[in-house]
Amino acid sequence: MLSSLRVRLFALVLVAVVPALAIGVLWARAHERVLAGKASEDATALAQLVGERHQRSVDAARGLLLALSAMRSVAVHDGEACSASLAPLIAREPVFVNMGAVRADGSMFCSAAPQPGPIDLSDRVFYTEALRTGGLGVGEHVVSRVRGTGAVRFAYPVVVDGEVAAVAYASLAVKELQRELDALDLPAGAEVAVLDRRGRTISARPNGAAWAGRPFEPRIVEAL
Repeated sequence: MLSSLRVRLFALVLVAVVPALAIGVLWARAHERVLAGKASEDATALAQLVGERHQRSVDAARGLLLALSAMRSVAVHDGEACSASLAPLIAREPVFVNMGAVRADGSMFCSAAPQPGPIDLSDRVFYTEALRTGGLGVGEHVVSRVRGTGAVRFAYPVVVDGEVAAVAYASLAVKELQRELDALDLPAGAEVAVLDRRGRTISARPNGAAWAGRPFEPRIVEAL
C-alpha cells in the first residue's frame, strides 16, 4: 500500500493539472517497481496522463459555455430558439449529457435534451459557483434531472448590461469520462479513482461502473 505521503503527492499533482474539475486521483497502487522505489516519479507521470486526458473534455465544456454565453437567445431567454439550436449538438457529441441555460434564479429555460417539465437548478453547486465567482462554476457528480444519467456539470454566467441575465451550463457524461480513463494505457496493476470535491467517484480503474457516484474511502479523502 502506498504511504499517506505518496497518496498526498499523487492527489495534489492531478489537482494542479486539472484545476477546473476540482478532482483528484486519490488512490493509486501500481506494480512492484513503483512500490520499490520510483513512487513519486511514476505517480506524477500517471497523474499527468489521467489529468491531461480529462482536461480535453473540460476544455470542450469551457469552450461550449463561452459560445453559449454569446448567444442572443440565451441573453433574452428565448428557450425555444436556444433549445432548437443546441439539440443537434448532443446527438453529435456523446461526451455531453446536456447543455443549455437557466435564468438568474436557477429556473431552466433552455435544454438541448427534451425538458420533462419545470426544472430548478438553483441548488446545484455548478450554478452557485458560477454566480459566486463570476466565472466557470464546477459541479459534482450528479444524476441529470433531464436525462437521468450520471453527469458533471459546468456553468458560466451570462452578463447583460452589468447584470447576470442567465447562467449557461454544459454537462459532461460520466460514462464518457469513464471510457476515456479505460482507454488510457496505465501501468500494469495501477488502481486509479477520479473524485469530485465531495469525494464521490467520477471514474475509476478497475471496476469503474461499480464505483460511479459512490463515496471513496473516507480515510484517504480525509488525508488530503
